[in-house]
Amino acid sequence: MKWGFGWEMGPFEAWDALGVEKAISKMESEGKTVPAWVKEMVEKGFTSFYKEEDGRLSYYHNGEYVAAEENPKAINLKHLKKQKGVIKKNGGASLIDLGDGIALLEFHSHSNSIGPDILQMINFAIDEVEKNYKGLVIGNQGKNFSVGANLAMILMEAQDDNIWILIWSFANFSRRL
Repeated sequence: MKWGFGWEMGPFEAWDALGVEKAISKMESEGKTVPAWVKEMVEKGFTSFYKEEDGRLSYYHNGEYVAAEENPKAINLKHLKKQKGVIKKNGGASLIDLGDGIALLEFHSHSNSIGPDILQMINFAIDEVEKNYKGLVIGNQGKNFSVGANLAMILMEAQDDNIWILIWSFANFSRRL
């Protein structure tokens, strides 16, 4: 339902985010009818519609959690990081083993803006992939792939007369690609 409406969360994910028991209490206090099966679910000790264990998503169905089907062609970085772990990370990026000899460099700075942390991780990723992998993918599952360079960081470095460090970082990055 969330895809058809462009929602970030579906209705049951929203209930989980609010807290199912808290949502039931609020609905009842406002005179709303809560479906009997939802009350029964909570009475049996199931406090959420979805749960995640070992990087696998399950959903509540008829008194138990059932593993959700995953598209083998789709990559869910959140689950993948829990299953395989992260090779290395810093404040701006993570290097993840995708399997099959491929690594993925994921940006996770604010708006995925490129700053020193990402440049440092790109240089590390290139070295690591040349030694131990067949290929590198750069991507993420954020709203934007990247908004570009972190202009606030560039301004601060320029004000501190460190602009040559930035020029060297970008030149080194470009040369390595």
